[in-house]
Amino acid sequence: MTEDDVKQRVERLSETLELNEEQKSKVMKYELDAYKKREVERQKYQGDREAMRAYMRTSREERDKVYKEILNEEQMAKYK
Repeated sequence: MTEDDVKQRVERLSETLELNEEQKSKVMKYELDAYKKREVERQKYQGDREAMRAYMRTSREERDKVYKEILNEEQMAKYK
């Protein structure tokens, strides 16, 4: 995955969830930051699948918390 992939994913998510500009901006910032952090962690856990799996699980939980703060209930229901 590249930074461009992340941007495309957010664009699709924006269309699907009908995000306003403020929401889109917040989601984009979060996703780009998370992407950069994931790349660092991927290098750190290289070869340790269990550690990477645990990190990804925690990362998804964190993303859901952040999205819950950004999205309204209807958007969150569509997202899930």
